[in-house]
Amino acid sequence: MAAIPHAEPLPAAAEPPARESEPRTVWRPSGLRLLAPGEVRASRVLGVALAAMATLFAIDAASGDTLRLQALYVFPLALAAIHTRSVEAGVAFAVALLCQALTVVAFDGPAVEVASDLAIAAASSTLTLALARGLRANFLAATRLASTDSLTGLNNRRSFLRSVEAEISRQRRYGGVFAIAMLDLDEFKRLNDTRGHPAGDRALEHVAGVLRAHSRASDTIARLGGDEFAVLMPNTGAMDGARHCAELAGKVASGLAAAGLPVTASVGYRAFDFAPESVEAALHAADVALYARKRARATAVARA
Repeated sequence: MAAIPHAEPLPAAAEPPARESEPRTVWRPSGLRLLAPGEVRASRVLGVALAAMATLFAIDAASGDTLRLQALYVFPLALAAIHTRSVEAGVAFAVALLCQALTVVAFDGPAVEVASDLAIAAASSTLTLALARGLRANFLAATRLASTDSLTGLNNRRSFLRSVEAEISRQRRYGGVFAIAMLDLDEFKRLNDTRGHPAGDRALEHVAGVLRAHSRASDTIARLGGDEFAVLMPNTGAMDGARHCAELAGKVASGLAAAGLPVTASVGYRAFDFAPESVEAALHAADVALYARKRARATAVARA
């Protein structure tokens, strides 16, 4: 079972190799950028869509047969369908159909023409809703895949770095403290070599399950790659971080032993009373604590 890691300074030679950092600049085209689902509050989008529909209906009602704006309802409907949940999208769909139906009936044309216009309005609104909801679902699924580790379902490295960057920005503005815990599995390569990668995958999935079960809702858990995991713990100082990391190490080690997987866990952490210089600096400091813990465990085993 892993003991509580310490954060004593280490000689330069004992520090782990620097991790490859994520690119900090992202190219964006200049000019207007379409907002992605989730970037705007759903209630606000629904309000804008309904206001646009009301405007179209008022113009249609005032112009009589001069203007026929039924086809334009698909634009506010598409906006609501892309940026809101199913309930709000359903409300927008119903309002669009109602406005189109009232407008068509108000023209008092031949029955065949009225029925044809109603059918076209219903078909166009239905198709718009289906296409827009499909676009929203595909975008959200792609976003989840881009930020999620496929094996464990935890956040991936890129997503974790964004969370750490946001926490550093929050600390610079409001103060406070946060901690980062780093965990990896000892003898993981030997497990893969002797029992195969399925056994290694089971160990990784077990660690992910333990981290989920024993972390707070405010914590951000990630698999950084290989057998390395990290936990971002907001509002966590050195003493609380040490206690929590010791609990995590014990839970992981006992669970792996119970599953018959001959690996143990090393956990290191670093608490930040002041904002670190960068995300890379924060992760490197936590890495130093992890490697210190691993070296201490190796020394203890050699002396035993």
